[in-house]
Amino acid sequence: SLPGVAKFDTAFRFGKTEGIIEAGKRQMIPIKFQPKACEQSYKDYFNVCTQHGNLVAAVVECSGKAMENTIEINQQKVSFGQVLMNSKSSRIIEIANPKGTNSARFKIYTSPDSPFQFSIENGILPSNGSKLTIVVTFAPIHPMGYYKIVPILIEYQSPILLELIGTCHSDSGKPPVLNDRYVSNFKRHILRHLALYPFEVLDDYLKRGKLTIDEYGSLIESADSSLIHDSKAIKDEHDYLLPPLSNPLKDNYFYWFSNEDNTRFEYVTLSETCFLFDQCSLDTKNEWQQSLTITNITRGKLTLVWPTP
Repeated sequence: SLPGVAKFDTAFRFGKTEGIIEAGKRQMIPIKFQPKACEQSYKDYFNVCTQHGNLVAAVVECSGKAMENTIEINQQKVSFGQVLMNSKSSRIIEIANPKGTNSARFKIYTSPDSPFQFSIENGILPSNGSKLTIVVTFAPIHPMGYYKIVPILIEYQSPILLELIGTCHSDSGKPPVLNDRYVSNFKRHILRHLALYPFEVLDDYLKRGKLTIDEYGSLIESADSSLIHDSKAIKDEHDYLLPPLSNPLKDNYFYWFSNEDNTRFEYVTLSETCFLFDQCSLDTKNEWQQSLTITNITRGKLTLVWPTP
């Protein structure tokens, strides 16, 4: 018999839990494994004992691992190039469940005020080769460069990061067209502690030989320079700069969407991210106000835009 095993306690099921075995005979008992979550390992132990005094006892160890979801995306980086203000440009991405045996729920983590919008933001992707086509639309309203990393959350799987790049031009504003090379160089500058410097300072350091250009076209400190250690402007950079994405779930997802540190950003700090208007009287003449302070911690000029409802 197999005493003390509740149905909800284990992923293993015995086809038979009690019976009589005649002398000199054998009995085959099927054991079924029904995992409850993808990519999970299971191990359980079961006692096999006799009814009369437990003279014979044995322990059966059962272990197994569930298959993981293998949701894939056809491209993890989408560039929209140059788009005129108040116009739209669209690209197509495709997510697939090529070899999974389980259906997988997915959620694209975006916001209504984002210039990047998706035709489908959530759903279920069936197993065995199913595919889903999603249209990504870029509709900018401010002349500037846009770079956004959108996590696609997948049930029982680490998120997939989708990088979106675009540039908006208008009659009055024509910023440089952002492309993958600029983004890659910027990530290298973060690792090299150069991202807080304005372009004018970097250009001056390059002319003076404190910086050189590597094989990728990125700036790097020259061998005989001690720019990072001697510069007062860089003294508190380690408090703000984070390295580029390596593990999307561990290094970024929890940081972006949690309130563990609600005032820290990479290049801009906010005094508050949550305002509570409590016990305000119904007054049609006055408006209740609170203040938000935005601080640019870089040594250069930043253009900030925040959409409002």
